[in-house]
Amino acid sequence: MKYALIGCGRVAPNHIKAAKLNNFEIVAVCDIDYQKALKFAEDNEISHVNVYDDYKTMIANEMFDYVSIATVSGTHGEIA
Repeated sequence: MKYALIGCGRVAPNHIKAAKLNNFEIVAVCDIDYQKALKFAEDNEISHVNVYDDYKTMIANEMFDYVSIATVSGTHGEIA
C-alpha cells in the first residue's frame, strides 16, 4: 500500500515506524514547515519521498492508499 503522512511533529516518527513495519510504500510527507518536513524525511531515512508544505497540494498530486494525520489534535477534523 502507498502511504502518505500529514504532520511531521512529535508523534510522526511512530507513524513512519508503523508504516515501515507493515511494508507500506511511503510516498510523501507534509508539514506546514517545509524545512521541518525535509529534515523529518532525512532523519527517518525516507529522503526519497516527495515533501510538501500544503496537504491539499499533496493530496492533489500524490497517489496513495492510506494517509496518517499526525498534526496537532485540533486540526484533524478539518484535514480529514
